[in-house]
Amino acid sequence: MRPLLLKMKAFGSYNNETEINMDSFGSTGLYLITGATGSGKSTIINGIVYALYGKACDKRDDVRAKGVDDSAETVDELSFMCNGKIYNIVRRIHIEESERVEEVALTLPDGREIHNSDEANEYIVKLIGLTYEEYIKVCILSVEKSNGFLVSNVEKQRELLRDIFNTGKASELQLKLIIEKSVLTGKYTEQRHELLNILKNSHNENAEVILEDDIYDGINNSVKMDSKTIEKVNELKRGISYIKEEINSIDSLLYAMNEEENLNINYFEIFMQNNLMKDIVGFTNQYLSEITNNRYLLKFNSEVDNPDVFEIKVFDNYSSTLKELNEISNGEMFLISLSFILGLSDKILALKKDISLDAIFIDEGFGLLDRQTLDQTVRVLQRITRKDKLIGMISHVSDLYTMITKKIIVDKGRDDSSIITLVTE
Repeated sequence: MRPLLLKMKAFGSYNNETEINMDSFGSTGLYLITGATGSGKSTIINGIVYALYGKACDKRDDVRAKGVDDSAETVDELSFMCNGKIYNIVRRIHIEESERVEEVALTLPDGREIHNSDEANEYIVKLIGLTYEEYIKVCILSVEKSNGFLVSNVEKQRELLRDIFNTGKASELQLKLIIEKSVLTGKYTEQRHELLNILKNSHNENAEVILEDDIYDGINNSVKMDSKTIEKVNELKRGISYIKEEINSIDSLLYAMNEEENLNINYFEIFMQNNLMKDIVGFTNQYLSEITNNRYLLKFNSEVDNPDVFEIKVFDNYSSTLKELNEISNGEMFLISLSFILGLSDKILALKKDISLDAIFIDEGFGLLDRQTLDQTVRVLQRITRKDKLIGMISHVSDLYTMITKKIIVDKGRDDSSIITLVTE
């Protein structure tokens, strides 16, 4: 999902009718949402989230502008692109006889409209592929919250992983794993059969023995085949190997689930959380290595039988030392936290295999960086956006103003209403 046009009126700090043409930033790239503290930067994000889900990302109960008359109508409208098609959703709030009335209109690409709130919300979740909770975790990246996770105690970290990934729902996941294993087993059998036929057609007398013993390395040497057939054999070998790894992983999870009843600790959930963190750290290090010029990498250590062992440390390649997080400077910790939220977002999306994320927002924290590190961070983010993303950086840091050409500048007018200036070049 990529926001195209946001319109707000009597919404948050935007008393007057305001339009923000985000389509002018293009489909990829980096832009800055800047302004003084309290000017209304975060309200822009609230406007996007509320339009989509009917809830603000800060979970405030009332999004109406303060001090507006009961006769004033609150309007929050968003045009957005998803899977190459344009959608429009409008949410209106007005007061009738002292009662709050909310209306919604979701316009589909074919012109059809959905006015029922529940139906519109369900359609949005299905369309984007993310629930409200998932969207604010994946698309609204808070460095402060990331830092809070990294420095929390083990119990709190596991609690947060449970909240993000629903690791406590073992029975539901068990059924999904069993179904997935069944599908994979079918593919495994099918590909082995196809490979066996190729070997037999190549007059290999040891075809069944090779497959039975999983001795694939010598296939190409022992069988005379043309280049096209060899390419197909290699493709099947890779596919079979990958499927075997997936099945083994599922078997490990199912074993953990069966064993947990015999233990005093939630063996399965701890197993899941440990593996999730390994993956998150892997994604994190891809960003951290680039941002810090290969200086820092996160190291994660855990034990299934001991839930208290859940350690995240930092390896410094320059000094070849392993450091505790509390030994890291504030600026370095920011870079780690930024890399972590990007890695966490990637892991969530990896589990949501059919999701294409076109736009994300990174909220504040850049004031902790010196000019050189800030410049390096911006360059990395620009490289990320050139691939397939549009990233909005929310910050009041003045140095960013000169580094990033595309900007949404937020000021306060005389009536205390937020005013937008858009810079697209």
